[in-house]
Amino acid sequence: MNKIALILSICLFLCTPYIRAQAPVNLKASPEAIALLNYIYSISGKQILTGQHAAPLMNSIPLSVIHRNTQNYPALFGQDFGFSYPGYWDGANFRQRIVDEAIIRHEQGFIITLMWHAVVPTLDEPVNFKPGVLTQGSDNHLTQEQWQELVTEGTHLNERWKSQVDVIAWFLKQLKYATIKLKNLPWAKTDNPRVHYPMLID
Repeated sequence: MNKIALILSICLFLCTPYIRAQAPVNLKASPEAIALLNYIYSISGKQILTGQHAAPLMNSIPLSVIHRNTQNYPALFGQDFGFSYPGYWDGANFRQRIVDEAIIRHEQGFIITLMWHAVVPTLDEPVNFKPGVLTQGSDNHLTQEQWQELVTEGTHLNERWKSQVDVIAWFLKQLKYATIKLKNLPWAKTDNPRVHYPMLID
């Protein structure tokens, strides 16, 4: 057993410099994104970063609760761009507030993570999560023909989908202009076949 542990330790020691030396996959990554990636590599195996996802309705209230109970803040602060009705837990009406909060929290030193539960492009926002986002087992789940239309440039469904993306892109541009180091997951649960976008990734 000690030999196995020794071999694993040697392998980890030899591989660690190469892991840390990797460049971003995106060749056009911003200096801020590269700095964030380098920071994550620099603490790999030494530290754990905690995070807090806050529903749009709650904004940053969970951060106050965490601080009150632990005297510390998490390193990551995340939110969802939402899809639901105004004033609801995941209300799409909170998007500008989410961006404003992300800028404030970034200035305070938080790493920002955002996601977007996109509404199936055959529907209009706002929707309920099921069946507007989680579509499996409903009439809203895309058929193979609809998938083909979705990825065919210029079709009705393709244009509707691009319009949805453009809405979120406007908010992401605000973060780009504010040089926010963003750890972004635009499509949540991309490995979940119950959601209508299981194969789309950033």
